[in-house]
Amino acid sequence: MRKAVATDADVVNYDLEDSIALDAKDTARETLVRVLPEIDREGTEIAVRINPIVREGPTDVAALSDADLDLDILVVPKIELTTIDRLAELIADAGLDVDVSVSIETATALRDVDRIAEADVVDAIGLGAEDLRTDVGMEPTDDERELQYARGRIVVAGSAAGVRVSDTVYTDIDDLDGLAAVAKEARRMGFDGKSAIHPAQIPVINDAFTPDEESIAWARRIVDAADETDAGVFQVDGEMIDEPVIQRARGILQRARAAGVEPSTE
Repeated sequence: MRKAVATDADVVNYDLEDSIALDAKDTARETLVRVLPEIDREGTEIAVRINPIVREGPTDVAALSDADLDLDILVVPKIELTTIDRLAELIADAGLDVDVSVSIETATALRDVDRIAEADVVDAIGLGAEDLRTDVGMEPTDDERELQYARGRIVVAGSAAGVRVSDTVYTDIDDLDGLAAVAKEARRMGFDGKSAIHPAQIPVINDAFTPDEESIAWARRIVDAADETDAGVFQVDGEMIDEPVIQRARGILQRARAAGVEPSTE
């Protein structure tokens, strides 16, 4: 718990769900509320993944509220459209001031992901691939092509609702080349980030989601040209540029600034 914040992760997510044995849930909660206030966050956002709402999630929320922890994000696994209202009530009753990220991990949640993403309580959605594979009966492949439909649905739902979207973990911690490939594909599809389960994965993911020098240079040329003309359509390096391309260029520069590789305009 103490070492995790010293990594280059944007968010450290402390888990009370699947990584904790059933007979160790109470101990995990007690440890979390005791140790977390002592940790030097070093500017890292702190998240806690609770148990599902239909299981021990309410107990987790009560423990976090009673301890008055300084949390940034509450991660809610195995969300369903039928449990969204209950989740909102729990957070309101507990008085928690946190962003809420929900995980899409079942066929029914994927079916309802548009409405889940639009719920007032939801600030972000993520893909939980292992549980989704099990629920649907998918067979894992090296290139994860079985997840293409789910990823596309989640990205579109998140974009339409104006919430962040995060890609699933890559479970083979020794295969950093494979991780790099799927992380870059997730970025191309429109994900805002990707979860890591080992410190060695963090720089690979950060690199995949950080625009490279060529992309940044292209985006600068587009934005500079757009700022210098009143034309709705113009050319840069022989490429036709209109508003969607300008917005894509601005998005690249925004990600570059967030990653610290492009000077801030503020």
